[in-house]
Amino acid sequence: MRIAIPYWMICGLMCWQLASAQATGRIKRVLFIGNSYTAVNNLPEMVSKMAASAGDSVFTAMSTPGGFTFQGHTTHQPTLSLIQQPGWDYVVLQEQSQRPAFPQSQVELEVFPYAKALDSLIHLANPCAKVVFYRTWGRQNGDQANCAQWPPVCTYAGMDSLLALRYRQMADSNKALLCPVGDVWKKVRSLLPQVSLYQSDGSHPEIAGSYLAASAFYSIFFQNNPEVCNYKASLDSVTARQLRTVVREVVFDSLPLWNLGLWHPVSMFSWNTQGLQVQFQNNSFFASKARWTFGDGQSDTTWSPSHLYANPGNYTVLLISEHCNTKDSVTNTVFLNSTDLQYSDKEEDRFLYQDGHYKWIWETQPTQVMISDLAGRRTNMKDCRFIYGKRGDILLLTWFRNGRENVKKLIF
Repeated sequence: MRIAIPYWMICGLMCWQLASAQATGRIKRVLFIGNSYTAVNNLPEMVSKMAASAGDSVFTAMSTPGGFTFQGHTTHQPTLSLIQQPGWDYVVLQEQSQRPAFPQSQVELEVFPYAKALDSLIHLANPCAKVVFYRTWGRQNGDQANCAQWPPVCTYAGMDSLLALRYRQMADSNKALLCPVGDVWKKVRSLLPQVSLYQSDGSHPEIAGSYLAASAFYSIFFQNNPEVCNYKASLDSVTARQLRTVVREVVFDSLPLWNLGLWHPVSMFSWNTQGLQVQFQNNSFFASKARWTFGDGQSDTTWSPSHLYANPGNYTVLLISEHCNTKDSVTNTVFLNSTDLQYSDKEEDRFLYQDGHYKWIWETQPTQVMISDLAGRRTNMKDCRFIYGKRGDILLLTWFRNGRENVKKLIF
């Protein structure tokens, strides 16, 4: 496939900008990595001005040589130097405008590996930075340079749908965010056909196109409604307001769709007891740190700690999982009713597992039978002889005979 690069975009562009120092709201540091789609109309500066109009600040840098690809950026020293600088909150990745719409096999060879490489370099230098894939738009009349070789890109709709698919694949496979500029673009084309989004080349953004992109990035960076902004670039107030409304509808009203919050920590834990000794297993997702409080005044920061309680009782255990200042918590009650729980190995009690259920045969009928899960929920059973479970379940079968408490762990 051939890539068209207008001659006036061959030189690279890197710049630093800082929004108004008087802004009193939130501050974000954002690195833009891309090409002329980002550089034209100075999109990073637009984002900064958009944020400043809402009382927030965006400090930006960019590496955007004309026609550059992800592959090119992986060995481009100015890009690598910017990536290695500390403190980025977000790093935006924008691929060359045609490549993601090429045949899947070609994209898997020429695009996806380099998206992954950049994502890895970013997180190596800035573990807490969030990568944002800049989903661009189909060309006004499709990709005519590659139409004969690859008919799906012959129209705007065909090219745009492939871009949407491939950027989604990149965002999801790299656990990154997605800024759906192309989705906003598509809706504006339909609802506001009088708004000029394209330059005369049918590819690069006019002011209105960059403006809607800036509004979308503001929503992603701050998880805020762009309608609170009053920056309008060189657009008339009505058009600017209409574009911000479309961005609100597509982006802000559906933030989880663009992976916001999808990979935040989720706290989960299980445990096993042996007398008063409890072994906790941290099953949390997307977390790198753990803080435990055991309900007896003691705490620990070990990932999966073992804890010895001094006395029997019911203890509320709290786990706080954390990654890069994003936290989640969960509590469970651990029941320790006796210091000498006995696990039955008596020959008169037989336990059989078959086809997803346990069956047991009492030689001597217990006076009481209970089933409990690891969260401490209990159910009294009357003459119960079997129980079903799903794969991975762990239940405790407790029975009392002659004043003695017995416990059997049932692992499905």
